[in-house]
Amino acid sequence: MTDRKLQAEPMRTDHYYPSYPEAEGGGSELRNLFAFLRRRRTLILAVCTIGTLAGAYFGFTRPPVYTAQALVKIEPKEAKIVDIQAVAAGLSADAATVETEIRLIQSRAMAEELVERLGLANMSDLRLLETSANGVSAWLVESLRGWLPQDWLFATGLAQEQPQVTPEIAREFAKEQAIDRLLDNLKVKQEGRSLVLSINFTAPSPSEAARIANGLADLYIQRQVAEKAGVTQRASEWLELRVAELQQLVVQGEAEIEQFRAKHGLYETKGLSLQGQQIMNLTQMLVQARAERSEKESRLRYIRDLQSRRESLNTLSEVMNSPYMTRLWEQERELQKAEAELLSTFGEKHPRVQLLKAEQAKVAEKIRSEIQRIVDNLANEIKVLQARERSIEQDIARLMSETDKASQAEIKLRELERQVAVNRALYEQFLQRLKETREQQQLAAANAKVVAYAKPPENPSSRPPLFWVLAGFLASAFAGTGLAWAIDRLDNAVRSGKEIERLFGVPCLGLIPSVSPRLAKKHGGLAGYVVAKPLSIYAEAIRQVFTALRLANVDRPPRVIAVTSSVPGEGKTTLSIGLATTLAQAGHKVLLIDLDIRHPSVGRELGTPSRGRLVEYMAGEASEEELIYPATDLGFDVISVNRQSANPSAILASQRMKDLLAALRERYDYLVLDCTPVLGVTDSKLAAELADTVVFVVRWEKTTKDILEDALKQLVEHRVPLGGCVITQVNVRKHARYGYGGIDHYYSKYHKYYVN
Repeated sequence: MTDRKLQAEPMRTDHYYPSYPEAEGGGSELRNLFAFLRRRRTLILAVCTIGTLAGAYFGFTRPPVYTAQALVKIEPKEAKIVDIQAVAAGLSADAATVETEIRLIQSRAMAEELVERLGLANMSDLRLLETSANGVSAWLVESLRGWLPQDWLFATGLAQEQPQVTPEIAREFAKEQAIDRLLDNLKVKQEGRSLVLSINFTAPSPSEAARIANGLADLYIQRQVAEKAGVTQRASEWLELRVAELQQLVVQGEAEIEQFRAKHGLYETKGLSLQGQQIMNLTQMLVQARAERSEKESRLRYIRDLQSRRESLNTLSEVMNSPYMTRLWEQERELQKAEAELLSTFGEKHPRVQLLKAEQAKVAEKIRSEIQRIVDNLANEIKVLQARERSIEQDIARLMSETDKASQAEIKLRELERQVAVNRALYEQFLQRLKETREQQQLAAANAKVVAYAKPPENPSSRPPLFWVLAGFLASAFAGTGLAWAIDRLDNAVRSGKEIERLFGVPCLGLIPSVSPRLAKKHGGLAGYVVAKPLSIYAEAIRQVFTALRLANVDRPPRVIAVTSSVPGEGKTTLSIGLATTLAQAGHKVLLIDLDIRHPSVGRELGTPSRGRLVEYMAGEASEEELIYPATDLGFDVISVNRQSANPSAILASQRMKDLLAALRERYDYLVLDCTPVLGVTDSKLAAELADTVVFVVRWEKTTKDILEDALKQLVEHRVPLGGCVITQVNVRKHARYGYGGIDHYYSKYHKYYVN
């Protein structure tokens, strides 16, 4: 009672009316949730139905697919049959190796070889590879192609025109398409943390899925065997050439020894003279020097061959063991690191970057110079060895000059024998390695084996149709609820008095239901409907508005009631006429005054537009008897307007208007003022100063909260005695479906009390 009394009196603040606190507790939130689902159930059910039907259509129309699985085990260790380092090393058991093998199995080269081996490039086999791997999107595109025009499909890119191609290009395209589909349907993974790899292939045919999975497993094993056999084959070929060369040298050397012995008549003796011993030692030194020179010459030829092919010399042992080269490489890395740091801040044209590049060039030049120096040192060592050989040869010649010719021949013989011995030792070593490599080639095996071949699966691996039905239902339920929530949040219209009270703290005096145009026309308008149906819900709602106004201030009930709204078309004139009719039906003497001078509508609604004389009376051109005329059928008197004024605000603010209303207060029980809308003009604020209370009209589902806020703000700023709001043109059934409560209970519980 106190709160309503305060609302009926002028406010003493420049701010909004205090809002009423919301009810606490989870019950309110639960009710709001059920109310939201209730008012948006049509949209949610529609989206759910469409989504469920789409999921059902997708699930029942897509063909089932089958996944076959073959298991391959990686063998990281290799059994050593011979006691040498294997020519082709086995696989390690680390994670990188396992991942590498998985990538190799899934490589395009492996898929291409499998397509050629199994003949999957023809169109009939291509259909065996077609699955729903692309999911719902591909199915949706395929489904739309049969319904949409081809020109539109070509324009949007959903379909492509097929150009005329040659048979060779067509076969190549079919092959690439088969490879792509095979890779799309192939999945290779590691089984846990073991060394077992599972090869899974999905196809519409169970037998085809097993055939392709097994074919890929066999191809993987065969390629490993072929690769290892190729390595050992190349090693064997090189060893064979080298053994043949050494064998020829040994045979030639032994033949020369025999010829030399026969020529000089030399025979083997156990004892040697001092000169002979010296000659033997020098001969050994000479052989060693020649062998060392031969080795270095071979090394120099190899290096020059690398230089001619412009290959890097950084991996040479002479280069890698050089401390100076190590320092140069460290300096080069530091310069590269500094350059990278500068490039992250500056551009390539920055002077510091250019300076670093120059330093790098100098270091690179030093590296090249040092490598060349090492190569030149190797050439110089060869020259030194050559000089050493010449020196030894000279010493031998000097000793041999001191011995007889037989001794000289014997020394020559020993030299030949040692050369043959060196060649024989090399020959035997390479021959042994050749035999071991041949044994390794014969025992070459893959580093993996097939643990289990794939069998045609009995059950499909694709989702059952009911899964897609459920998925479509759940997805569409979430989508429908989200869409409904978004629409509900974007809806800014006013639909209940609770919203007005909660947001703005303005009491809602009542909700006026809408009356069908047929009933209103039947009774000559809504006012006639109130007279004809005094027990209708519409008439009771208007009586409720007046009751709320009177109870707001029992000691000083309002007698001059102004009716206004935010914008035109919200039903303020209809409410004014209905309120005057209801008061007149209750036995009160009522006067309805049209103060909307800019756009008068009371006379038009009552069918008496020509009888209004308010503007003429205010101008002194009409008497008070001409001003007021009765609405006989409705039971109240009327002051209306039949023409507009050039300055309506001056009329409303004039002393003559105040005197008129003061005189009318003495003659009538109630004065109902139909005022202009609040937004856009100031007439309603001036008219509100003449009233005891103001009824603010809000049109249900049309007036937005922003417009209502702007209008209420202006009323508060002008200290208008706002009695409350009235929501008009309420669709009772729709309002009940929105679940806001209030007037819908008239139909649900009290409909027997009304005669509509």
